[in-house]
Amino acid sequence: AKYTPAEELSRQARQAAAGVHQQTDLLAKSQAAQAAGELFDALDACLSQLELAEQDAAYCQSLRAQMNAARDTASRDPYNQAAQAYNEMAQQFPASLAAGLLQTAELPVFAQ
Repeated sequence: AKYTPAEELSRQARQAAAGVHQQTDLLAKSQAAQAAGELFDALDACLSQLELAEQDAAYCQSLRAQMNAARDTASRDPYNQAAQAYNEMAQQFPASLAAGLLQTAELPVFAQ
């Protein structure tokens, strides 16, 4: 379908706004996962200083393995790729107009 320039601009602005919503959800999930990892690291540091019974030590080792597996999965999360694509799209016309009107900021990219 062929659009007038105004219709095309409106269509692209709607797509950009939908992208902002989706990226915000991904960002919140990624930040929550990062915070959970930091909390686990603090807990693990405290537990490693304690003398634990064999059964408790085995449980802590199992918990470490589960957390490391979760981190491995999170490191392959598509957030960074989506954030980079969004940031690039938001800098291009006409999405840059919508981003300016909506006062959106560039999405952070997390170290992996």
